[in-house]
Amino acid sequence: MTRMLSRLALAEAIGETCVSYLEALSTGKVTSPAISRRDSNVRDVWEDTRLEAMVLLFRHGASDMALLADALKQHELFTSLAVDKPHLEFPHRANGDAIHDTLQALFQACLYLDEVGQAVGLPSSNFAIEFERKLLEIGQEWSKQPAGHMVLIESPPVMIEVLWDETTRFTKQVAIASRWGPSFEREMASDLEWARSKLTERGKGPGEIEKQMSELRSLFDRLKNAQQPDDLLPK
Repeated sequence: MTRMLSRLALAEAIGETCVSYLEALSTGKVTSPAISRRDSNVRDVWEDTRLEAMVLLFRHGASDMALLADALKQHELFTSLAVDKPHLEFPHRANGDAIHDTLQALFQACLYLDEVGQAVGLPSSNFAIEFERKLLEIGQEWSKQPAGHMVLIESPPVMIEVLWDETTRFTKQVAIASRWGPSFEREMASDLEWARSKLTERGKGPGEIEKQMSELRSLFDRLKNAQQPDDLLPK
């Protein structure tokens, strides 16, 4: 029961945050796509690119994000994904069926992520293909669960959990690449060397240089290790 409520809470939180983001867009507080902003930091680009994908779940016919969080709907969703394949109907056209439209909206979000990944130069940006493969694997796990009944044993992740986790992982790469390019670790190392040379030019002593370099390395380590955008907020 606790896990079911947490899944529904996740869907509700995503919905509320998407509404706030759309309001910010409509009032001009932010611009979209986030990857094109020159005045945003990595954390904001990460969070907002993730939201740009999530918003698409609400813009396609009878799509209902709550279905993605409902454990009792997972059999139907995964079966439709594997058998009916509505996400492969191009161009996507809503038909008023909630399962059909939700799965198409889900993959519209994935295709958007492929677009932004390509825009920032990420190599082999195949988010939609990899996401489909992951869902089909998890669908095999759901096929072993009792359909139409409350799942009493530990169940596989529901689609909203998979989408949120994979989108969070991928949009972090997008946000970093939007600032440092696709080879961001190499660019970070280059930035560290540039900073060291500038500190040396300014006549800083070895102790002061090492102190500031340590602070910079710590910032880069926080970025590499961050799991969520808010992990990058000032401590």
